[in-house]
Amino acid sequence: MAEVMPKESIIQIGCGVVGGAYAKAYKHHGFSVRGFDVVPSIIEKMNDAGIPCCHPDDCPEDLNPEIVLLSVPTPLIKETQRLDMKYVWSTVPLVLKLVEQSTGPAPIFVIRSTVPPGMTKEWMAAVKEKATKPFHVAFQPEFLRAVSCEEDARAPWQVVFGYMTGEEEVKARMTNAFLEFVGRDESKLTVLNIAEAEFMKLAHNYANGLKISFANCIYGLANQLDPTIDAQKVLYLVSSTAECFLSRKYGLRVGAPYGGVCLPKDVPELTSLAPEGSVFREFLAGTGKINEWISGPEAKNMRVELDESPNWVSPDSLTT
Repeated sequence: MAEVMPKESIIQIGCGVVGGAYAKAYKHHGFSVRGFDVVPSIIEKMNDAGIPCCHPDDCPEDLNPEIVLLSVPTPLIKETQRLDMKYVWSTVPLVLKLVEQSTGPAPIFVIRSTVPPGMTKEWMAAVKEKATKPFHVAFQPEFLRAVSCEEDARAPWQVVFGYMTGEEEVKARMTNAFLEFVGRDESKLTVLNIAEAEFMKLAHNYANGLKISFANCIYGLANQLDPTIDAQKVLYLVSSTAECFLSRKYGLRVGAPYGGVCLPKDVPELTSLAPEGSVFREFLAGTGKINEWISGPEAKNMRVELDESPNWVSPDSLTT
């Protein structure tokens, strides 16, 4: 069981939908919290909620930061289809001010914005180049839903964070801060390295998008094939019959193609029913192409077993 340590103070950089929800959640759980934002209406809203908040230009000189959370936007750039990191980089001047104010244990800066793998370490290197005092970094993916963000922040169904391997003090401090949210139930906390945590956030959201697109693909294809097919009824029934819906682990042991009798013939059949050149054909064809790739020589050295280390939380142990 993780040692219970005194609660460290929390500074929230970026107090919009996500950052504001977490700032309020930490206050709810008894932490000392203050915030920073650049939008006057958000600053006013946080102050009205009893959380001191100001513009970075008005940063007090005596904060002695302990854990600093960064939740700034990373919008999509349409032309490149990549996330825009300009707001993440814009935090560097404030972060440098906070590093220099530290008088206790080296502060931990936790990036919560969605970023590509490697970005947290790249950001850390830029700060380290100018900082004169030590600090640490971590990454925490958040899983808030827009319709219930404050409730989700106060009582998450799972907490995940990534830290620099070997920094056990950081791991202990992060664990102490985040376990409070899950009633100190360690089965609801998973610790990764930073790159894993960054990648996990993208994979998490892609999985949700993939399921929604699968449903819409089946709906569109069924309507083209035979308008009397009730695709909604079919999809709800599939959710009660297909193993991928009945078992969380089904299909997640990576490194081997699907086999058996049915999948190798039925996947191409459904794909072929979609009109050539249609978005439905393009979507469905990807399944067969990935299966061919993992079956071929290019992927022969990529068989990997699930990590069974103590830090791994089996999907079967997660609450629904």
